[in-house]
Amino acid sequence: MPLVKTYTLADVQAAIDRADNVHINSLKMVRNDVSNADWGRTNIRVRDRNPDSPVPFPGQKDVGHVFRHVHGTGTAGKSIYFDRRTAVAVTRELLNSDKGQTALHSLEAQNLDLYDNSPTSVTDDVTGVYYGSNDDGATWQRIAKAKCQLQKLGDSLWIHTSYPTQLSGTGVDFLAASLNMRRVALGYDY
Repeated sequence: MPLVKTYTLADVQAAIDRADNVHINSLKMVRNDVSNADWGRTNIRVRDRNPDSPVPFPGQKDVGHVFRHVHGTGTAGKSIYFDRRTAVAVTRELLNSDKGQTALHSLEAQNLDLYDNSPTSVTDDVTGVYYGSNDDGATWQRIAKAKCQLQKLGDSLWIHTSYPTQLSGTGVDFLAASLNMRRVALGYDY
């Protein structure tokens, strides 16, 4: 499946679901040379890796974590999307933008080492009317700019994270943001 294409909401949802709360390294290679203790570690120093292995296991690294940037499942202090639907819609807008398509083309052409998890980032303006918060949901503002980090797992897109980077306008309360998002979901505004 090519990475460079026009993404639907379902495509983006699948890529986020594939990555959310999953360690990408655990899916890259079947291992029989890693102890149970090392398998659960998140970062193994080079000197502590199995020297007999042709591809020493580096540890699990961080999980895919769009969920950390969504209201209700977010981590305190992080910028968050109003809800999961907003996270998917904004990420879709980023992927389908010119910058997103350029990043996907670059990602598709990459031939990285097995455990090189360097993400390709897309940061762009958001033109749709979506709300986010940088104060744990006390106030909601329109998302002006967002960022997503992409990786590939074989031929599949892996959305490691996505989050608002810039908010604009006057803050609105939860009810006002909720009513606006309902209008968007029903197709009145887009």
